[in-house]
Amino acid sequence: MIITGDYPPLPMLIELADREKIPLLKTPFATTKFIHLFTLYLDDFFASRTSVHGSLVDVYGISTLNRGVQWKILMNHWWLLQFFNNISNLI
Repeated sequence: MIITGDYPPLPMLIELADREKIPLLKTPFATTKFIHLFTLYLDDFFASRTSVHGSLVDVYGISTLNRGVQWKILMNHWWLLQFFNNISNLI
C-alpha cells in the first residue's frame, strides 16, 4: 500500500499492514504525480532493450536501419561467395 500526499497513515491501516505483512509506503507526492513517476519507473524497469550498431537513414519518409555486413553469416556461406565469384570471372 502506498499513501500519497501529506496525509498521515491511519493507525488502523498500520495495524492491518503489520498483521497481514503488507508493505506500507509513504510519499510526499500528490497521487497523480506519484502515479506518473512510478509508471515511468516501471516502464523503464520492465522494458526490453536491444542495442544495435548501424546507421539510421530516412529514405523518402521511411526510416531504415543499415546494420552493415554480418561476417559470421558470410563466413558460414563462403562457398556461396566463391560460387558467385567464379561466375563473375567467367562472364
